[in-house]
Amino acid sequence: MTPVYEIGVVATPEDDRPAEFASSIQSLVADLGALHFAEVAVVDGADLSFEFPAVLVVFWADGLVDDGIETVLATCRAKGITVVPVVPSTAHLPPLPPNLAALNAVGWDGGVNAIGRLCLRELGLHESSRGVFISHRRLDGLLAAEQLFEAFSKAGWRPFVDRFGIDAGSDVQQRIDEALEESAFLLLVETPSASSSPWVQHEVLYALERHLGIAIVSIPGAPEFPATGDLPRYELTNAFDLNGSHIVLPTDAVDEVVELVERTHAIALARRRRQLLVSAMAAAQSAGRGVEPAPGWRLRVAHGAGHELVGVLPHLPTPQDLYEIDLARQSAQQSVLVHAAHVIEARRRSVLDWMIGERTIELVPNNAIGARWAPEAAP
Repeated sequence: MTPVYEIGVVATPEDDRPAEFASSIQSLVADLGALHFAEVAVVDGADLSFEFPAVLVVFWADGLVDDGIETVLATCRAKGITVVPVVPSTAHLPPLPPNLAALNAVGWDGGVNAIGRLCLRELGLHESSRGVFISHRRLDGLLAAEQLFEAFSKAGWRPFVDRFGIDAGSDVQQRIDEALEESAFLLLVETPSASSSPWVQHEVLYALERHLGIAIVSIPGAPEFPATGDLPRYELTNAFDLNGSHIVLPTDAVDEVVELVERTHAIALARRRRQLLVSAMAAAQSAGRGVEPAPGWRLRVAHGAGHELVGVLPHLPTPQDLYEIDLARQSAQQSVLVHAAHVIEARRRSVLDWMIGERTIELVPNNAIGARWAPEAAP
């Protein structure tokens, strides 16, 4: 059975925004490639089945709310389904009814794709925790990295810059590798001196070898990193300032780099999830296990008379990941989280083990999943 994700839409009949929104969703889903065993349907809010992961989008206009819409809103609230009010602009909020006024609205003027990405994050098709590792050389890229750190923070991202993200006394190399796995996405500030930095070389090579998402902002005159020619790249052609030897990005360039990462981040992490999911499926099938897809980038794998619920992570496991797989387990005898990190740092592992406690949750690195389902280990 193909998992279905539903986006319900509520609007007045004369509102043309839902048609543009549906087109945006179609385009965003197409950008992700073939979603593994998944279908996204944009439906009238009154037609939500409430059988699948869902989100409701309310395009506010005067005279919108009636008894039928009130029923849909009440059902969504009762079932814990996210309701997203869309207003013309959040700078001048219109008066909303009580059942919508308490919810954080988004502005149509912020762009239809931004609303679409928000919905896909709520459905779990885009990553809800958006991390980006900003790789740069301090010699000439520090100020640009700080500009990007601030811009991503304001846009709701979780950026990592080594100057802010490594505590005194920490093992620098270990923390950098961990931050790369946590973010699962690297933004390279390709300044003239970056390619000669051993630290930047390590970060880029690590991201390439682990198939992390990568985007590049390239400064004129900077040599291109090897093996990055086909990666998403923002070529800085506008004038830029030099503060001493440090490059300062123009404001419009910063905004465009954030948009570049917005576009490529979800695609890159969906690709990584899909690779992990296909790998887990192949391992289970090779061991003679029955496999069927489940919502949320998961699989049901036959286990004796029952099944295991298997999820995949493009980043290091977190307590939130444990909570979500345990919540989704239901009748499954065991929950398995397959992650791409070959090693989990001891302190993080200790916290995760404490969170797992007596629960039937197992953390398995992707390079060990085949051995777990070896035919001789089958029940």
